[in-house]
Amino acid sequence: MDPANLKFVQLEKVRDTDANVPAYGQSLPIGHTMVGWLLAEPRVDERLLLLRVVRNGAQALGIFRSSPVVEIDEGIIRTLNSVYRRFELQPTVAQTAQVKSLRFTGPLGQACIV
Repeated sequence: MDPANLKFVQLEKVRDTDANVPAYGQSLPIGHTMVGWLLAEPRVDERLLLLRVVRNGAQALGIFRSSPVVEIDEGIIRTLNSVYRRFELQPTVAQTAQVKSLRFTGPLGQACIV
């Protein structure tokens, strides 16, 4: 995965929606922040995917997956369960190197380089 082709962003949960459908997992608390690379531009009816490097100010590598996106409007992403504010950021050299070196295990136990 080449971070140069991905958007580095901060997502901040600003509110819950009225739907709050439990089938999509536990909803994050309001004010929760995540920093990382969007694995794809958000699209309506698809899940928001973020390769997270920071959560609430602390390093926390992981993948965030939202409930399906229902609306996108100038820096605001509304999912079935939550509303997020999106800020584009500039990654540090260390954050870029961290993503370039990530390796995941595939479904059959094989190494997958992202």
